[in-house]
Amino acid sequence: MQSTSIHSETAEVNFFEFVGDTLTMSFKYISPSGVLIDLTGWIVAIELRKAIEDANPILMLDSVNGGVQLGGVHNIAITLSSAQTATLGVGGFYYFIRTTDTVGIVNTLIVGKIILRHP
Repeated sequence: MQSTSIHSETAEVNFFEFVGDTLTMSFKYISPSGVLIDLTGWIVAIELRKAIEDANPILMLDSVNGGVQLGGVHNIAITLSSAQTATLGVGGFYYFIRTTDTVGIVNTLIVGKIILRHP
């Protein structure tokens, strides 16, 4: 499991994994003063696209319907299952992690690329 502390409004983080393996991404969303942000009542979602300009994601997970967990030591944990990485197959995928706070403000927190390859 990779863990990253985020100190900016939008960060870029890339991941490399094998097709058919579970990919777990854990992040600490902290304030500029270093305090872990309380995400109670927030929605966090990840969208994957084959091309950055694609309008529709090929996979979307969120903290309401599953795949994204909030709380704990790393207050954002995202899991792509082995079945999901197998279905995606070999290639590069752009991802966007967005937060929606309790008053509806949407922020793109993290962007990057997930590279899936054969073991």
